[in-house]
Amino acid sequence: MDAVVDERELVARAQEGSEEAFTELIDRYHERIYRVAVRIVHDVDDAQEVVQEVFVRAVQHIGRFDFRASFYTWLVSITRNAAFDALRGTQRRGRFKQTEDGLDRYSADGVGDPVEASQESETAVKVRKALLRLKPRDRTLIVLREYEGLQYEEIARVMGCSVGTIESGLHRARKRLKTILGDERP
Repeated sequence: MDAVVDERELVARAQEGSEEAFTELIDRYHERIYRVAVRIVHDVDDAQEVVQEVFVRAVQHIGRFDFRASFYTWLVSITRNAAFDALRGTQRRGRFKQTEDGLDRYSADGVGDPVEASQESETAVKVRKALLRLKPRDRTLIVLREYEGLQYEEIARVMGCSVGTIESGLHRARKRLKTILGDERP
C-alpha cells in the first residue's frame, strides 16, 4: 500500500470492509492514541487495554464516521470515552491507584527508555505528577490541548460540548494545575 494514501481514502475503504485499510489506520494512529490513553488513565497496562478497546469500537462503528472531523479526532473521542470507562471500572473494583507508575515508565515518544527518562527535565516531571492530581476531565483537557495540540473546536467535538465550555474548562484546569504546582514547590 502506498505510504501517502489519503486518510479519507483509507477511511472510505475501511468503511467498505477493507481490513488492509483499517490496519493502515491503526498503524498510523496507534502510538498517538496510546499517548492520550496513558496520560488519562496514568497506567500503562490500563492504557493498553483502552487502546485495544478503542480500535474494537472503531471497527464496530466505522460506518458511523461521517468525515465532519478528522479520523484522529474521532479516535480521540472514542479514547476519551474508553479511558473514562476504564477509570470508572477501576474505581468500582477498588483498585484505582493514584500512582505515577504509568507515566514514569512512559516517555514522550512512547518508548520507556530509562536513559531518556533520566534526562527528562525536573519541570516536566513535576508537571506530569501534578497532572495526576487533576480530575480526569481536567487532565483530559490539558492532554488534548497541550500534549496533543488539538484545536479548541476539535476538543469540543471530542468532549461533546461547545468551544466556550472548552475554553472555560481549560482555563479552570490550567488554574488548578498552577495551584498544584505551587503547592509542590520547596
